[in-house]
Amino acid sequence: GLHGISIEMAARELRYGWFASLCEKDGFKAVAVAHNANDNAETLFLNLLRGTGLKGIRGMKESSFINGPDNARLVRPMLSFPRKLIQEYATSRGLAWREDSSNSDTVYKRNLIRNEVFPLFEKINPSFLDTLTSDMSRFDQAGKITDAFVAIHAPRVVRRDRSGLVIDTVRLYETPHWE
Repeated sequence: GLHGISIEMAARELRYGWFASLCEKDGFKAVAVAHNANDNAETLFLNLLRGTGLKGIRGMKESSFINGPDNARLVRPMLSFPRKLIQEYATSRGLAWREDSSNSDTVYKRNLIRNEVFPLFEKINPSFLDTLTSDMSRFDQAGKITDAFVAIHAPRVVRRDRSGLVIDTVRLYETPHWE
């Protein structure tokens, strides 16, 4: 892939770069994307399978910035809705449902999870998507607690000197849950 990243990630970077340029050119303040609960759960499993930290299991945010806080906002208004419900709504209203033809190609890890793994999960637990969404919400809350913990203790443990940031290991090891 481009710069050693997957085709999917390269396409994502191009897409978001295009969104950012449109916002800047036309003065848009936000872009809404159609990420849904299935996309969020797929991302969770992709992150888990490649190895991740707490940020990788928190799920997508309903709102973030396209390319940093100086850029337009990226909003995901359909993040809590399963793909099936969105599709049912669209077709019941006579809206054309369009599926990207690449979605069925299991050469992509995301599609393998979507088309082969999730149907098995659904057999085990028909409401697995709701369960994962709740889990990601709890992981997000745990991440916020961790972020607050670091913000409280960092000023006592980290200092700046001529060579950059220095961690005072004695103070670090005195901090509860320093690991």
